[in-house]
Amino acid sequence: MNSLQRMILISGVLVLATGCVQRAVAAQVDRPLLASPGPVQEDSPAQQRIAAATQQLKADPKKVQAYNELAIGCIRRARETADPSYLNQADDALAQGLKLDSTDFQLQRTQVALMLSRHQFLQARELASALHHRVPDDVMAYGYLAEADIGLGDYPEAESNAQWMMNMRPNNTPALLVGARLRVLYGDNHGAIEFLSLAGAQTSPVEVEEQAWIANQIASILIDSGQIEAAAQALQQAEQMFPKAPYTMENPARRLNC
Repeated sequence: MNSLQRMILISGVLVLATGCVQRAVAAQVDRPLLASPGPVQEDSPAQQRIAAATQQLKADPKKVQAYNELAIGCIRRARETADPSYLNQADDALAQGLKLDSTDFQLQRTQVALMLSRHQFLQARELASALHHRVPDDVMAYGYLAEADIGLGDYPEAESNAQWMMNMRPNNTPALLVGARLRVLYGDNHGAIEFLSLAGAQTSPVEVEEQAWIANQIASILIDSGQIEAAAQALQQAEQMFPKAPYTMENPARRLNC
């Protein structure tokens, strides 16, 4: 696996939430780590999104939001497959949409997600900051600022932006995902798993790739904590939810080397 493919797998915490900010739900006692897997689908969630957007564009080539949906689908498909060519396709879709409306907020926000997927943290932060000034109460703008700050090594600023996400919408999924990553960086593995478990419980069972990605993140933390049996269970969950995902295939080797 080359460096760009590996970068896709470990980046983009908020690729999960791109274009879909879920409403917060209260934590419940004794809930499972993750929601039950959804029905087996022939096409992945990203493939379905790409197909739907493509169909919309066939009917109306000037539908700006269809280009945004296509770009989001391609970014998610890049993570599903570790194939960087999908990021180029996302770039093309965004370029087409921005030709129609260069000021569209959703398109520009997806541009930030693409930059983060490519580890272009400085550019991502600049654009996310501009979007934040434009729409100060946008939760995802705070999330992208936090992601860029983490990439740039500015953890206190990332923590501040993540806290604003929580203040605006307590326990919203994007904030939980960023918060989990920060907790790992600060050495709070238990807290990170708590956040990831809540995010997984709030994620629709239909979003099988998102569920698998979260399960894989939990497994990775457990491996680093030396909890090998628990990690194996989380990896088994991930494999059942979204078989042969590239990020899930990497962790068993790490588990065996512990």
